[in-house]
Amino acid sequence: MQRRLLIGTTLLIALSAMVYTLQAGHVRVPQEDPASFTKLIGPHTLVFLHSRFADMMNSPAVQAIYDKMPEGKAQLDEMLKSTMALKPDDIDTFTLYMDQIRIDQNGPQEPRPPYFLIRTKRPIDKAAVVTALGAESETIKIDKYDMTCGKDRAIVLVDDRTLMLVMLVGSRSAVDVKQTWQPHLAMLGTTGEIPAGLKMSVEKALSNKHHLVAGFALSKELSELAQEQLKNLPATVSPFKALGKIQSGTLTADYLSNAENDFKLALQAHFEDGGGAKAGLGAVRFALAAGKLAINSAPKPKDADMVQLMDFAKKQLDMIKTEQVENVVHVNYEVSLGKLMPTLLSATERVRYAADKMLSASNMRQFMIAMHNYHNDYNSMPPAFTMKDGKRLHSWRVLMLPYLEADNLYKQLKIDEPWDSEHNKKIFESTPMPKMFAHPGKKYGDTKKTYYQVFYSKTDAKPSAGFQLGKKWTLGQITVNDGTSNTIAMIEAGPPVLWYQPEDIAFDAQGVLPKLESPWKLNVVNVACFDASIRSAWLGQEDDVWKAAITVNGGETFDFAKLEEKKVAENK
Repeated sequence: MQRRLLIGTTLLIALSAMVYTLQAGHVRVPQEDPASFTKLIGPHTLVFLHSRFADMMNSPAVQAIYDKMPEGKAQLDEMLKSTMALKPDDIDTFTLYMDQIRIDQNGPQEPRPPYFLIRTKRPIDKAAVVTALGAESETIKIDKYDMTCGKDRAIVLVDDRTLMLVMLVGSRSAVDVKQTWQPHLAMLGTTGEIPAGLKMSVEKALSNKHHLVAGFALSKELSELAQEQLKNLPATVSPFKALGKIQSGTLTADYLSNAENDFKLALQAHFEDGGGAKAGLGAVRFALAAGKLAINSAPKPKDADMVQLMDFAKKQLDMIKTEQVENVVHVNYEVSLGKLMPTLLSATERVRYAADKMLSASNMRQFMIAMHNYHNDYNSMPPAFTMKDGKRLHSWRVLMLPYLEADNLYKQLKIDEPWDSEHNKKIFESTPMPKMFAHPGKKYGDTKKTYYQVFYSKTDAKPSAGFQLGKKWTLGQITVNDGTSNTIAMIEAGPPVLWYQPEDIAFDAQGVLPKLESPWKLNVVNVACFDASIRSAWLGQEDDVWKAAITVNGGETFDFAKLEEKKVAENK
């Protein structure tokens, strides 16, 4: 849940900073009480970020983003709905806050998680908000406010168009929750003094001249701690020590209509004096030079897109301008959104794809390790499905639950009854799918279906896949036949199946290779061999090699590398 909220928050911030600015420089008149967000800013505030992004979801730039990243809208919609019962179009302003890290005689304490104040364009449905928090939510009275607490988050309806969202960590007892958040809620009913380090940021946010404003101010204790920690930096990066003397700063994002470089980011970092600012400016320029050096000295990639991305990154570093004015360091960056967004989205998509591909490979490796542990216990690999009187009972995925830290779920099941018996079906349908079976490339869709499947053959099949109805193979048998490193056990491919249903990919070496679909945009998938190694393979080519790699006792001689090399045009 917290990971989902963090992802959603990142989307909100990114869209606010880069996309809402596309409203042609138009600054919309705010709704009533535009200063309400300032009431939560006080001496305890480390960072606040305030943005206005009403109507941005219909802008051409947002549509361009969603054309490139269609799952982004689904992710944002689902996050807002599940956490606050809101839609993106409901939101007028969004403010994120982070408190100072408390430091006592024992050192830095665990920081309070970020919290949010959200103003909407229309009255909030209180009943829907309570429902989104879950059936076990409870309401705590804190002064004049009701804080409704769910399992991992709480919401306060400040008025009919304002809500405060907080994450709950540690104790959920009413006493502890009240003690933690009462000081913040008390601030909502007052107009307090804005700390000196944040006054400029607050004034810029209230001016309504900027599309996004963020401010930060370090407490004296946190500043001293930062300086102490930076003392230990190695000599090669010693210029960064000067950054420990930053006292406060302001970041703004703006759209400059009719300008060639139409998007502008401006950072102002305040130091105690001119000497500190001079050293800080040196640290910033050192960082920019180090970035250019890293790009120039990196091996030239073979991928043309990566070459283009590296060239683009060097140009962007050149466009960052820095200067010192008295005790303030100014960092300014201007760029054409028309040039930035396609490259940025392409880079984001590539990084996300690589990360998701690695996560999926990790899932498959864990499944294979679980199967090996099962083998240690039962002296054979698990069956594709357990059988009774010719009827399928349970999938290998269910049998692996005790080996995948899901023993509690396994113990609730009646393993001697079919998967769709009244008892088991009720358990499966009421319990979320274990997250390791959720495919990273298919975050949105049926939340009970998985792409992780094994190949299985009929009892009398010769040669057969490594999972064969009515027969259990040992790793020793596989080793002396085709070899564990040359035989595919598992694949990430569809059509997807219910994770608990005893259904996988039927394989007949004498027949046509099953038509499979990749869960990725590309037609390449991960496959796991019986030795738990993970390899990539392209679907739709080299059917004979695929068959040879799937059979456990075919005795074929083949080159696995033929599956790893793309040879056919994409058909997706």
